[in-house]
Parts: sequence; structure tokens; C-alpha cells
Amino acid sequence: MKIVFLGADPKMLTNFRFELIKEFCALGHEVFCCAAGEANDVADTLAKVGAKYIAVDFNRDGINPVSELGKLIGLSLKINSLKPDVVLTVSAKGVIYGSLAAFVAGVPYRFSILISKIIHKSRI
Repeated sequence: MKIVFLGADPKMLTNFRFELIKEFCALGHEVFCCAAGEANDVADTLAKVGAKYIAVDFNRDGINPVSELGKLIGLSLKINSLKPDVVLTVSAKGVIYGSLAAFVAGVPYRFSILISKIIHKSRI
């Protein structure tokens, strides 16, 4: 099965989703990890467990509607070229854009994973 992880920040893939990526690779799935920009250290870490890193044109801070529509179309074309069975999106913008792009690309299974932060307040 082909699985694509999509997030805005490459470090998020190795910092928060590495164990899941590693497990999918160990089970024999073909795993692609996509995020904004080149990240050789992330690519090297992912390659050690059998996953492939792909830089995508994705702007975490972009707000220009025309530019963002172009990036959404480009992301959809990239996902379509990979022909994944599953797309797992992480990060807020990754979830919004990745879910739409995967839908347009006709990916049958799309899941969104947001990171929740648990804050512990101690009593004084």
C-alpha cells in the first residue's frame, strides 16, 4: 500500500510522526513524506527506515488567494502523481490543503492528524 504523510513543516514529520512512519515501513508499505522545502536531515532520517521525503511547494504563511489556489492545484497534481492509497495530513494548513488536494486527486482514504498539546498546571 502507498501511504503519503503531508505536513507543512518537515521537522514535524520526524519529531511527532516518526514512530508511525517507521511502523508503516516495517509493515512493508511504501511511505512518502511531503512537506514544504528541502530538508536533507529529515530526508536522511526518513531514508534510514525506508520512507522517501518529497519537498512540495507549500507556504505555511501564505495568504494570497491566487497564489494559494495555485499551490493547492500543484499539491493535488503531486499527490495524483504518487497514486497513494492513503493520505495522512498533519498540521493545520496541511490538513486543510492536503485533505482538499487528496480529494481532488481521488485518493480513496484521507485522514487528518492534528497534534494536541497537553499542558500540565501544577497546584501551588
